[in-house]
Amino acid sequence: MSSPMLSQILTASRLTDGRVVYFTETGQWSEQILEALFVAGPEAETTLLAQGRQGVAFRQVVDPYLIEVVRAGKDDPLPVRLRERIRAFGPTVYPPPRALIAKDARHVPV
Repeated sequence: MSSPMLSQILTASRLTDGRVVYFTETGQWSEQILEALFVAGPEAETTLLAQGRQGVAFRQVVDPYLIEVVRAGKDDPLPVRLRERIRAFGPTVYPPPRALIAKDARHVPV
């Protein structure tokens, strides 16, 4: 069994709707963390961050930054920090609050 590898991926928020996006191998932004481009090493990280900043210049994204992920294979990235896990996979509460699943949230008991 191989040990997990630490890598960096580039994330940002899409300018048009604020969605969390990840920089891909094709130079595009995707909402899917599974499509993110993985890099390791200072030179590769600097290059990736520079590519992400071009997205800011073209008004595609805001605030691109690198995050550390653990992966045992290409298809299972897991952000190291909890904040990034929440951004990638959603809230940490289950089941969702009743207000989110109510048919008419105006009539949820308080």
